[in-house]
Amino acid sequence: SNDSNFLCKALLALLENKIQVASGYVSLVKMAVDESQFACIHNLIGNCKYGSRCRNSHNPLAKRPLCRFYHGSGVCSKGAACLYSHEDPFVVSSALAMVPEGGGLLKAKLPILMQLHVDLFVWYHHHHQRILLLGEGNFKFTEALTVLGMPPLFSSTNIQTVQDVKSKCLKGVDATRLHTDPRIVTEIKSGRINVFSWNFPHTGHEDPIIHEALILEAFQSTALLMSKTPDRVGVLYFAMALQANQFSRWNILHSTWRTGWRLTGWNPFYNTIFPGYFPSRHCGEHFPVDDARFYIFELHKGDG
Repeated sequence: SNDSNFLCKALLALLENKIQVASGYVSLVKMAVDESQFACIHNLIGNCKYGSRCRNSHNPLAKRPLCRFYHGSGVCSKGAACLYSHEDPFVVSSALAMVPEGGGLLKAKLPILMQLHVDLFVWYHHHHQRILLLGEGNFKFTEALTVLGMPPLFSSTNIQTVQDVKSKCLKGVDATRLHTDPRIVTEIKSGRINVFSWNFPHTGHEDPIIHEALILEAFQSTALLMSKTPDRVGVLYFAMALQANQFSRWNILHSTWRTGWRLTGWNPFYNTIFPGYFPSRHCGEHFPVDDARFYIFELHKGDG
């Protein structure tokens, strides 16, 4: 009928018009994407080695690159913790004028380190009475904190021979087996310890796979201690100082996601703050810490 023909033509015209509009929109947004600077993922987690020479944006508000898993298959195993964007690929910083007022943009789904600065000295001053220092080979960091008037509750080393320092020292402590160490478990049950700190963990060999496993096991072990804490202790803290890009090379965030820990703060690590402290390896050789960073993680009851 004439009415049917008219309706079909009207629908076809409407469809063609929508296609043209959509095509123009996509072209415009593609042009905006080409011109935009996406956020540098390494900078967001504090580990860009290129600095001002980086080809990506160091603006913490810049659009994050798309997650190839989420936008490729619709599934990303990291979920809300993914470093990359799960948002509409056409919503980019230079096309925000197209977003209706009030539509809003999704907030970043990861902690951006630029926004999580903490004062290193203040953090230790606040926590020193409940802290266990791990991996204190020569106890120089323990001595530095003591000189500053904030001695740690306990210091520990995985070696059997320790020197005399003012703080309580535990020898033969394996950071990956804390949950099986009766001395640590006793202190956890009493509520006296709920903070762990490990400066520059290292096996002596530059192997990222070995170090990723080392850190993962340490996070797992401390997470297992949460079930042994008294009711009044609702959170555990784990602080870690790392060199340059070890945070990304050792896949630290992935290990925290797997064990329930969450990154809550960071700061550049300046050893000059701590008198007489010069980080060294097992052999006693000092190493530079110009690009070192200090990361803070938290584990809340029910998150592990």
